Amino acid sequence: MMAAMEDLSIPLDAVKARARFSIEDIPDIWEMDARVNWLVDGVIPEGAITLVSGDSGVGKSTFVLALAGAVANGQPFLGLNSIRRRVLIMDKENGLPVTRERIGRYVVRTDQLTYWGTWVDPPPPGARDGSLRAYASQHKPLIVFDSLVAFHTGSEQDATEKRRFMQGFRDLASLGATVIVICHAGKSENSKQYPG
Repeated sequence: MMAAMEDLSIPLDAVKARARFSIEDIPDIWEMDARVNWLVDGVIPEGAITLVSGDSGVGKSTFVLALAGAVANGQPFLGLNSIRRRVLIMDKENGLPVTRERIGRYVVRTDQLTYWGTWVDPPPPGARDGSLRAYASQHKPLIVFDSLVAFHTGSEQDATEKRRFMQGFRDLASLGATVIVICHAGKSENSKQYPG
């Protein structure tokens, strides 16, 4: 009896919409035009999230900085074509002296690259920040987060919490940004999987 009473509380429009829906009405996936556009050919898809993961000290930040510099300048990266985009690097991992040294080695100076490190006041916010979302929507940039653990202050063992945290990156991608998240590989066998 309780289930029947709950059904009565559903608005009539919702009931009609359910009645009109049929699985046969779902568009044919084979007929849909949905091509992957690559920011860096075969490596970084536009409007998606890419995780770059590895042990500490293997060069993840340097690798991504060189890639970001190539994108900001519209230059090839490791022989692969890239599309020129604005780049915003959100860095809570590396200090200013190390960052300036790396940029000098790997990036041709351009006004298309903005580096937001912890030495800036205010420090880089998380993916759910309103100004970041507006920037993503307006410019469709490449946004790099270095590193995941520095931006995620919650429990890495709580799958629900981690999924909610990762949704911020998905939201930026849905606004048109291409997102790269740098993350450290876990130490134990169970924690070597990618996050979120």
